[in-house]
Amino acid sequence: MKIIIPPHNLIAEPVKSWNEIKREARELLLFLDQKNFAGKWKDAYAISHAQVSEQPKSFFVVHKDKAWMFQNNRVIINARILSGENEVKSKEGCMGFPHEKVAKVRRIQRVKVEFYSPKGLFFKKLKKDTMDLDGLSA
Repeated sequence: MKIIIPPHNLIAEPVKSWNEIKREARELLLFLDQKNFAGKWKDAYAISHAQVSEQPKSFFVVHKDKAWMFQNNRVIINARILSGENEVKSKEGCMGFPHEKVAKVRRIQRVKVEFYSPKGLFFKKLKKDTMDLDGLSA
């Protein structure tokens, strides 16, 4: 799997169904769980579809060791911030920044977020969840 270093100036399209993304989501989970990142990204705990696709869909996957941050949801689909507070500026290194540079970014420290995750027998349905997140997971 090739990592595309954003920005590629495309807005991720909303996901309409699990079937639309299940192959790519499973591939991303395997890639992330096997820690196939190199260098300083080796400890990455999430990867967005926008980082690996030139036709991005609005979802990201979470490493199995960090799934607890999202109530054990591993695939986060069509996430939308409902409210947020306590904006701070901090240095962050992310694959979203070119050339592996650390950049100063604005982050909200506490958010209420709504998203969908695959649920049910064989993950055939998407279930809406709402969570309050703090810190890095926010």
